[in-house]
Amino acid sequence: MKLRFAAALGVTASLVALGYALWIMSEGLDVFGSLPSRQTWLLEHRRAWDVGLWLWLLAIFAWMLLHVTLIWSYLPAHRIATMLQSGLLIIAAGLGVGGVVVWMAVLPAAMTTAIASEVVRLVDTLALGFMGAALFMGGVVTAWQAYDLAKLGFLPVAWVVPPMLAGLVIVPSPFLLPGGWHIAAAVIVWGGWCLFVVSRRAIPSAYAEWT
Repeated sequence: MKLRFAAALGVTASLVALGYALWIMSEGLDVFGSLPSRQTWLLEHRRAWDVGLWLWLLAIFAWMLLHVTLIWSYLPAHRIATMLQSGLLIIAAGLGVGGVVVWMAVLPAAMTTAIASEVVRLVDTLALGFMGAALFMGGVVTAWQAYDLAKLGFLPVAWVVPPMLAGLVIVPSPFLLPGGWHIAAAVIVWGGWCLFVVSRRAIPSAYAEWT
């Protein structure tokens, strides 16, 4: 897998998912908003809600693909740190998928129950718990991997500062959700870094002395 292709997919998927969530799904995602208006929007825009589900799943896949590409391209597999990063990557992606599926697939059904206010609160809490844990672990592995790439000298320090910052910004997510300003900031920084990678004509090689 080419790093530039993975970065192109990463920036496209993440920014499209963020933009769609902010401009299309904002009313349905408003946990603190009026339940009747949120309920009406979700029931009348179920197809738009489902599209949002798939966009965020694609964003998670693209994030994971880019990390796997970086590991494959630069980080020796036999290192304990690399093994731990790979494990955290899988766990974070799994928790993220779980949170998205619970919120996006279960929430519309919860809105139709006779005790919607209680059930919706339960679904929100469960989904946000999954997402908080996913973002925490995802932020840790993103920042850790960026630090490793610079420490081992495989990429210039200037190349890894943006993903490190993006990772650190979302680490405190369990304490900041359901507010999403930090997620938007991290996605923008991450997307900007992906664009930077895509724009490079030459990507540093981990084994340049062999070629």
